[in-house]
Amino acid sequence: LLQRLLPFLSYKKSAVRRHGIVGVIRNCCLDSACHPQLLTEEMNILAYLALPLAGPEEFADDEMDKLPMDLQYLPPDKCREEIPDIRTLLLEALTQLCATKPGRVFLKR
Repeated sequence: LLQRLLPFLSYKKSAVRRHGIVGVIRNCCLDSACHPQLLTEEMNILAYLALPLAGPEEFADDEMDKLPMDLQYLPPDKCREEIPDIRTLLLEALTQLCATKPGRVFLKR
């Protein structure tokens, strides 16, 4: 069910929907027992959480290769999430994933 909600993190037509989905995902990240399921390659949660925070900056090719595929070579017109509350929730979700050692290792690589 959560995998079906993840694409709505970048749904530009409704800020209310984005805010709600980010809140649900952040709440899931608060439960460290859910981290093993959230950190699977199939879930790809890191890319979904980081994409709204990413901007159009250019990086060197060696740095770009370290990023998840969904975050590499973004178009120059890519904008960050404009609503501060949603950005805060995204950052809180990423921070909560760092509460467990597997989460820190996953985000580090």
